[in-house]
Amino acid sequence: MFFNNWLRNLLECIDRILSSIPEKHKLCDVASDHNMVYTCIDVDVKVVKHKTIKFRDYKHFNEDAFLEDVESSLVLKNCHGKYLDDESLWTTWCDEFIKICDNHTPLKND
Repeated sequence: MFFNNWLRNLLECIDRILSSIPEKHKLCDVASDHNMVYTCIDVDVKVVKHKTIKFRDYKHFNEDAFLEDVESSLVLKNCHGKYLDDESLWTTWCDEFIKICDNHTPLKND
């Protein structure tokens, strides 16, 4: 008798669940005598790693020493005629400047 009532309730229920991913639905049913349709879906949740922020530490920054190192850099003094193209000059200058920055304002992770 119970099965007949359950089947009749199921057939008379007008609420439906339509899905383009039926394989993700692990359980679908009609709840008790209220004809409430429900489903349980298997969801894959991707865990995202914490992002770290890199920043320069200016706690012990000495502007005068920094400017002195930039002015005394060999790249700035010997750049004329040494490099045939602008790209190699720019790359060398950037590398030297980053070294000076790393020396005076080290990178830290947060």
